[in-house]
Amino acid sequence: MTEKINLTIREACDSDRLTLANLIQFEVYVHRHLDWRQPLDLVDDDPFFVAVSENKFLAAISCPTDTPHIAWVHLLAISADLSINNTCDSLWTRVKSYYGGKGDIKIAAIPRQDWFQTLLEDSGFELANQVLILLWDRKELPIERDVQGLIIRSMQFDDLNRVEVLDTLAFDPIWRISELSLIFAYRQAAFATIAEMDNKIVGYQISTASHHGGHLARLAVHPDYQRKGIGHNMVRDVLGRFNKRGARNISVNTQIDNSTSLALYEKLGFLKTSEIFPTYQYSIVSNQQ
Repeated sequence: MTEKINLTIREACDSDRLTLANLIQFEVYVHRHLDWRQPLDLVDDDPFFVAVSENKFLAAISCPTDTPHIAWVHLLAISADLSINNTCDSLWTRVKSYYGGKGDIKIAAIPRQDWFQTLLEDSGFELANQVLILLWDRKELPIERDVQGLIIRSMQFDDLNRVEVLDTLAFDPIWRISELSLIFAYRQAAFATIAEMDNKIVGYQISTASHHGGHLARLAVHPDYQRKGIGHNMVRDVLGRFNKRGARNISVNTQIDNSTSLALYEKLGFLKTSEIFPTYQYSIVSNQQ
């Protein structure tokens, strides 16, 4: 039985970074959102709460908004010395109190461990979708589509404000990212490219290097230019760039009910894997405590 420990829950601050790093690195019950920003990058972004007992850090939670009305659980870390259920309840109560009165908010999470999925369900989160992983491991590139006037070029930093506008148009609110996150993504990209037609940006992609080769992390096409072969050629271009590096295992993920994306990737030679991750959401209505 876990010994009862008196906890003080407070907001995180800059001086907590080293102690938080140890908590994240060495504890067993740690959820980290797959994101461009690391948990310690979010210490100044509310809400970020830590649970302390006798100056020892035993738990932490971070779930700031990135785009309006949407927050993700970026970090949940709980010491094995604590009851994870009771500690999660205490942390979650503080998060709900923080967001109470700030307008309607959706908080989302993608659990990759059973214990975290159980905590989400016990906390009232509901299954909203599933994310499927696909893999491309071919030697030959797919055939390029004939798209008149299409130019694919490397993304520049000055493109990011227009890329954010495109991202907002192309994705549902829960999957959008802010210009700040795009900056982090751009700086970490193995390849970041832009599709231009009619003298405007109509698509973009950001890919990262991974342990098995590469990962197509972000792909968007302007709604008015979809189903014209732009996404096809952008993905083909990325596959060619990774091929030149000698990396032929390229992954991508998309929602299991996104038939348009699934059809695109499968036509390009991606195969579905057995890796499927649930997406959970919790809605906080304005003034709800």
